[in-house]
Amino acid sequence: MPGRGQFAGQDVLVFDLEQPRTPEMPIYPAHRPGYSYALHRRHSDPPAGPSVGPRSSASGLLFLMEHTGTHIDAPCHQAWHGRLHGDIDATSAAGPRGFTHLGVETVPPLVVPGVLLDVAALRGREALPPGELVTAADLVACCTRDSLALEPG
Repeated sequence: MPGRGQFAGQDVLVFDLEQPRTPEMPIYPAHRPGYSYALHRRHSDPPAGPSVGPRSSASGLLFLMEHTGTHIDAPCHQAWHGRLHGDIDATSAAGPRGFTHLGVETVPPLVVPGVLLDVAALRGREALPPGELVTAADLVACCTRDSLALEPG
């Protein structure tokens, strides 16, 4: 569901492309076990201490690989012949609590202009089924239909 907001003083429509994380979602084999969630503490559990009062809390336990679901891959997660981008040694950049270089915190927020091309409407349908191929020719046809000229930026 799109949301409305402001960016650089302009009204914008925002589409969140994140997909729900579930045990059934596709997982690349090297990134298993994937995702598991357990409701660790329930509101019905006995109080943890003698003076908790009328307030109760619940909390879940997440167990997942960081490459699970929709995500931004940090530059440090890929190496070529043991070297990260910028010729950084991949082995020495990895520590017990993560990487010392090129972590995801170095990636700026991705808020950019976009164009929504409705390929399903082009094909006379409400939606495309999962896995149906969308080609470059489909995108060109959408632009032609809507008199759009896509340009860099």
